[in-house]
Amino acid sequence: MNLFLTLKKKQRPTSFERSEEMAFFLANAGMLSDLQYFAPLMKAQSPFQIERANIVLRSLYAKQTIDKTLKSAFAKSEGLGEREKAILIEEAVTPVLKKLPYHRFEDQKIYLPFFSKSLNRIYGQEWEKLANKPYKRMAGNFEAVLIDPFDYYGDDLFDSLFTRLVRVKKDASGSAFYDYDSSSIYFVNKQGRLDAECCLFDRYLKDVNRNHMMERILPAVEAYYKNDREGMKKALVENKLISSRLIYKNNYDEVVLLSKIEKDASKL
Repeated sequence: MNLFLTLKKKQRPTSFERSEEMAFFLANAGMLSDLQYFAPLMKAQSPFQIERANIVLRSLYAKQTIDKTLKSAFAKSEGLGEREKAILIEEAVTPVLKKLPYHRFEDQKIYLPFFSKSLNRIYGQEWEKLANKPYKRMAGNFEAVLIDPFDYYGDDLFDSLFTRLVRVKKDASGSAFYDYDSSSIYFVNKQGRLDAECCLFDRYLKDVNRNHMMERILPAVEAYYKNDREGMKKALVENKLISSRLIYKNNYDEVVLLSKIEKDASKL
């Protein structure tokens, strides 16, 4: 049997359904209905899918906030000289940006990860351009310039202020993150997609200890990236993240399944 699938089925109930991430998603998911590109995220059900949706939702909120601030600043700056106008706009937008989540990409803060780096530079510092064509129309009509934020910014996007995930380890193939709310390790590839999900604290584990999680998770994550399946199982059990009973059951089921496959093959 697939270990990750078994862990998911046998995991104890988590606090994710009562988490801030879930509450934020439920309160704001309707914003996605206006954007065909991101509308499928409205159907997010698993914790990781909801994390992805919330990145986009927080980006939409940031854009609305910036657009509203700029609209007011542009109106107040009418009739002013270029220098005075630039100062007024900067004084209006800068404190707003300080309150918004961002992702550090190369040499730049990305406030709107569904836009490219060049468009983020305009929204982050070249605000005067947004008062003129062709950028002026982007306040209300921007779907044509949307990008896939996960493909463009990769696994690093999950290690930003747009999520509450904690990166355990970065590897050449991606990153491993821990989600405290769902008690799960997410192995995210360079395209920002989930390769594997390791759900911790199964129902057979008698003593659930959530202290010092990063140092306890790391050995299992390192084994995963070494393709050491048995080493990962051992690390999970030794660090009391899953029960030995579940591992024994999983190993037994695998032996039974393999035996059945070999038996059926011998009849051919």
